[in-house]
Amino acid sequence: MEDTKAIASSSAIPDRDGDTSLATNISHADGLSEDAWFDDDCDNDLELHNEWKLRREKFYTDGYREGIIEGQKDSAQQGFNLGFKDSVMVGYKWGIVRGVTSALAHIPDELKKKLVEEEEVRQEFLNLHDQVNAITTDDALKLYYDKIKREKSEDQNNSINSDPSLTQPSDCIGLETYVGKLELLIKKIPLDKC
Repeated sequence: MEDTKAIASSSAIPDRDGDTSLATNISHADGLSEDAWFDDDCDNDLELHNEWKLRREKFYTDGYREGIIEGQKDSAQQGFNLGFKDSVMVGYKWGIVRGVTSALAHIPDELKKKLVEEEEVRQEFLNLHDQVNAITTDDALKLYYDKIKREKSEDQNNSINSDPSLTQPSDCIGLETYVGKLELLIKKIPLDKC
């Protein structure tokens, strides 16, 4: 009976933590210690727990980072779509103004006289071409941006001041001004010449 019961070892061997308590050093009659299998499972459980913790933190961090990046992409795409929608027609019309005035400025004088009979109107076309040609792409973008800021400011002022007579008219030249000038000049050309 004594061989099947666990007996306390008189020479306690410290475990990894330096613990020499009898509970961790119980020996069986066959000479096997209970901490032999217990320590292996404990180490394995601790390793699994630490690995799980590290992976959880890594996946959490990676998922958070990917979520932020995707959110930024979506936000940037929405901003681009709105900006494109608002600006595409302005850019298109600006391109027409540049193209028509450049074409008229560079054709031979005989052809100019046939297309636009009045010298004054021809000179207005050339002046418009010079004005448009002096505006760089960066300047055109700045004009458009200033127009957007001005409109936002006017909208805010209109919401604060319900009386439209309190808002001051702006004398700023925008890209639309050049489009309007071209349209007026084209109207001065007889239809049979167009």
